[in-house]
Amino acid sequence: MNENIVTYIKDRYINSKMEPEFAILIKGEWGCGKTFLVKKILKETYGEKYKDRVIWLSVYGLSSIQQLRQKLFEKIHPILTSKITKIAFATVEAGLKASTTFDINGDKKDDLSFDLSIPDFDADENGKKSKIKKLLIIDDIERCSIPVSELFGFFF
Repeated sequence: MNENIVTYIKDRYINSKMEPEFAILIKGEWGCGKTFLVKKILKETYGEKYKDRVIWLSVYGLSSIQQLRQKLFEKIHPILTSKITKIAFATVEAGLKASTTFDINGDKKDDLSFDLSIPDFDADENGKKSKIKKLLIIDDIERCSIPVSELFGFFF
Protein backbone atom coordinates (compact mmCIF):
# COMPACT_ATOMS: atom_id res chain seq x y z
CA MET A 1 0.00 0.00 0.00
CA ASN A 2 1.30 3.43 -0.91
CA GLU A 3 1.55 5.38 2.37
CA ASN A 4 1.66 8.68 0.46
CA ILE A 5 -1.86 8.03 -0.86
CA VAL A 6 -3.10 7.07 2.60
CA THR A 7 -1.59 10.19 4.20
CA TYR A 8 -2.94 12.45 1.46
CA ILE A 9 -6.50 11.09 1.72
CA LYS A 10 -6.51 11.33 5.51
CA ASP A 11 -5.00 14.82 5.64
CA ARG A 12 -6.89 16.44 2.74
CA TYR A 13 -10.30 14.79 3.09
CA ILE A 14 -10.94 12.86 6.24
CA ASN A 15 -9.19 14.91 8.92
CA SER A 16 -9.32 18.32 7.23
CA LYS A 17 -11.42 21.01 8.87
CA MET A 18 -11.82 22.73 5.49
CA GLU A 19 -14.10 21.47 2.76
CA PRO A 20 -12.08 20.07 -0.13
CA GLU A 21 -12.31 22.01 -3.37
CA PHE A 22 -11.50 19.08 -5.63
CA ALA A 23 -11.83 15.32 -5.94
CA ILE A 24 -9.28 12.54 -5.70
CA LEU A 25 -9.19 9.90 -8.43
CA ILE A 26 -7.53 6.61 -7.54
CA LYS A 27 -6.75 4.99 -10.86
CA GLY A 28 -5.83 1.38 -11.46
CA GLU A 29 -6.86 -1.79 -13.21
CA TRP A 30 -10.04 -3.55 -12.15
CA GLY A 31 -9.34 -5.73 -9.12
CA CYS A 32 -6.09 -4.03 -8.07
CA GLY A 33 -7.48 -2.97 -4.66
CA LYS A 34 -8.72 0.62 -5.06
CA THR A 35 -11.97 0.00 -3.17
CA PHE A 36 -10.17 -2.14 -0.59
CA LEU A 37 -7.68 0.68 0.04
CA VAL A 38 -10.35 3.33 0.57
CA LYS A 39 -12.41 1.08 2.87
CA LYS A 40 -9.26 0.26 4.86
CA ILE A 41 -8.50 3.96 5.35
CA LEU A 42 -12.09 4.67 6.41
CA LYS A 43 -12.16 1.74 8.85
CA GLU A 44 -8.85 2.85 10.39
CA THR A 45 -10.26 6.34 10.86
CA TYR A 46 -13.88 5.73 11.89
CA GLY A 47 -14.03 2.06 12.80
CA GLU A 48 -16.96 -0.04 11.64
CA LYS A 49 -19.25 3.03 11.72
CA TYR A 50 -17.46 4.43 8.68
CA LYS A 51 -20.54 3.60 6.59
CA ASP A 52 -22.43 6.38 8.43
CA ARG A 53 -19.89 8.92 7.14
CA VAL A 54 -19.84 7.89 3.49
CA ILE A 55 -22.18 7.86 0.51
CA TRP A 56 -20.78 4.98 -1.52
CA LEU A 57 -22.07 5.18 -5.07
CA SER A 58 -21.27 2.32 -7.42
CA VAL A 59 -21.83 3.35 -11.03
CA TYR A 60 -21.39 -0.22 -12.27
CA GLY A 61 -23.75 -0.87 -15.18
CA LEU A 62 -25.13 2.66 -15.41
CA SER A 63 -25.56 4.00 -18.93
CA SER A 64 -27.34 7.34 -18.50
CA ILE A 65 -27.31 10.45 -16.34
CA GLN A 66 -30.94 9.71 -15.44
CA GLN A 67 -29.91 6.34 -13.97
CA LEU A 68 -27.11 8.11 -12.12
CA ARG A 69 -29.53 10.70 -10.67
CA GLN A 70 -31.88 7.94 -9.52
CA LYS A 71 -29.13 5.89 -7.91
CA LEU A 72 -27.66 8.96 -6.16
CA PHE A 73 -31.11 9.92 -4.86
CA GLU A 74 -31.59 6.38 -3.52
CA LYS A 75 -28.23 6.57 -1.73
CA ILE A 76 -28.92 9.98 -0.21
CA HIS A 77 -32.52 9.19 0.78
CA PRO A 78 -32.66 5.45 1.53
CA ILE A 79 -35.80 5.77 3.65
CA LEU A 80 -37.72 7.64 0.94
CA THR A 81 -36.79 5.09 -1.70
CA SER A 82 -37.43 1.93 0.30
CA LYS A 83 -40.16 -0.38 -0.99
CA ILE A 84 -42.24 0.00 2.21
CA THR A 85 -42.14 3.81 2.02
CA LYS A 86 -43.12 3.79 -1.65
CA ILE A 87 -46.11 1.55 -0.87
CA ALA A 88 -47.12 3.69 2.13
CA PHE A 89 -46.96 6.95 0.16
CA ALA A 90 -48.89 5.43 -2.74
CA THR A 91 -51.60 4.21 -0.35
CA VAL A 92 -51.92 7.57 1.42
CA GLU A 93 -51.83 9.44 -1.88
CA ALA A 94 -54.65 7.29 -3.24
CA GLY A 95 -56.84 8.17 -0.24
CA LEU A 96 -56.13 11.87 0.15
CA LYS A 97 -55.07 14.85 -1.89
CA ALA A 98 -51.69 16.47 -1.15
CA SER A 99 -53.42 19.15 0.93
CA THR A 100 -57.00 19.15 2.20
CA THR A 101 -58.86 21.74 4.30
CA PHE A 102 -62.22 21.65 6.07
CA ASP A 103 -64.63 24.38 7.17
CA ILE A 104 -66.28 22.85 10.23
CA ASN A 105 -68.44 25.74 11.50
CA GLY A 106 -69.53 27.22 8.14
CA ASP A 107 -67.72 30.57 8.51
CA LYS A 108 -65.89 30.04 5.20
CA LYS A 109 -62.54 29.85 7.00
CA ASP A 110 -60.50 26.68 7.10
CA ASP A 111 -60.73 25.12 10.56
CA LEU A 112 -58.86 21.91 9.88
CA SER A 113 -56.24 21.03 7.31
CA PHE A 114 -54.06 18.09 6.37
CA ASP A 115 -50.75 18.48 4.58
CA LEU A 116 -49.04 15.38 3.25
CA SER A 117 -45.68 16.97 2.55
CA ILE A 118 -42.68 14.69 2.73
CA PRO A 119 -41.04 14.83 6.17
CA ASP A 120 -37.35 15.68 6.60
CA PHE A 121 -35.56 12.34 6.86
CA ASP A 122 -32.14 13.99 7.08
CA ALA A 123 -32.85 15.06 10.65
CA ASP A 124 -31.54 13.30 13.75
CA GLU A 125 -33.76 11.92 16.52
CA ASN A 126 -34.24 15.47 17.92
CA GLY A 127 -35.41 16.86 14.59
CA LYS A 128 -32.16 18.74 13.90
CA LYS A 129 -30.22 18.50 10.66
CA SER A 130 -27.22 16.22 10.93
CA LYS A 131 -23.93 18.12 11.12
CA ILE A 132 -21.84 15.14 10.07
CA LYS A 133 -20.26 15.80 6.70
CA LYS A 134 -20.24 12.81 4.38
CA LEU A 135 -17.75 11.77 1.76
CA LEU A 136 -19.11 10.89 -1.67
CA ILE A 137 -17.21 7.97 -3.11
CA ILE A 138 -17.89 7.04 -6.72
CA ASP A 139 -16.86 3.45 -7.35
CA ASP A 140 -16.66 1.20 -10.41
CA ILE A 141 -16.06 4.03 -12.88
CA GLU A 142 -14.29 1.63 -15.22
CA ARG A 143 -17.47 -0.49 -15.42
CA CYS A 144 -19.84 2.39 -16.26
CA SER A 145 -21.11 3.13 -19.79
CA ILE A 146 -21.59 6.87 -19.17
CA PRO A 147 -18.79 8.80 -20.88
CA VAL A 148 -16.27 9.96 -18.27
CA SER A 149 -16.70 13.63 -19.22
CA GLU A 150 -20.48 13.38 -18.64
CA LEU A 151 -20.04 11.41 -15.42
CA PHE A 152 -17.61 13.87 -13.86
CA GLY A 153 -19.49 16.82 -15.36
CA PHE A 154 -22.57 15.74 -13.45
CA PHE A 155 -20.77 16.10 -10.10
CA PHE A 156 -18.77 19.20 -10.88
